[in-house]
Amino acid sequence: MPLGVRAAEPEAATRPDGPYHRRPELRALMEWVTFGLSFDGATLNPDMALGECRGQRSHSPEFAPGVVGRAARIGGQGDGAWGVYPQAGNFPISRRGALSLWICPVNWNHQSDGYTPLVSTSQGGLIVERQGPAYAADGKLVRGEALLAVLVARETGSVSVAAECARWRAGEWHLVVVNWSWPRLELSVDGGPLAGKAAIESPRASSFGDLRVGSASGSPTLIDELFVYGRPLAEAEIKVIWESLRPQAVRSGR
Repeated sequence: MPLGVRAAEPEAATRPDGPYHRRPELRALMEWVTFGLSFDGATLNPDMALGECRGQRSHSPEFAPGVVGRAARIGGQGDGAWGVYPQAGNFPISRRGALSLWICPVNWNHQSDGYTPLVSTSQGGLIVERQGPAYAADGKLVRGEALLAVLVARETGSVSVAAECARWRAGEWHLVVVNWSWPRLELSVDGGPLAGKAAIESPRASSFGDLRVGSASGSPTLIDELFVYGRPLAEAEIKVIWESLRPQAVRSGR
């Protein structure tokens, strides 16, 4: 059954004039949200949470115009925004669920770059990240650029699902959706079809830990409109999110 969510301040997208309110299918989808971050109040505190809101936060986060309202700036030279939030109630990572967020490159090096964690767990079991490209001394590509959803656990090994992001440019907003219904992990980008892989078995609940959003280092990136859901999202629902917020994304791109 849908989950009732308690909210601190209503997220801009869920207010009467927001895109989640205007489309009935999105209003229904919001009933499944267990955790939400809008960043609209220039804060890393969640707007919506079924569990506790306590946790560590970066001390001096920066914010910028987002898809709806404000967005958080992550990455950089140790000054990017990040927050850690309790798993219990907020993040159903041990069974089945989904997360969606919008990301916008600020300063990505498409020639040579490292990793930028977007969303992860404190025990390292799930990582959603941008993998930068790397070349050998002779100019040979040794690591391609990609957006990755990765499951890492002792009992499963490493399972990753990738999407192309080498053509993403500064100021462009992109929708990222990750589904999990263990042992399967799925990834969708920009409202497209879900790609997925299955691990050899389901990971243990102890593989994950708390929810971590953002990162202090990595390539400067904006993140916005992060939601966690109590079930995986269907492709039709993902497409509706993309189509509903895409106009805002185009207008707010820098």
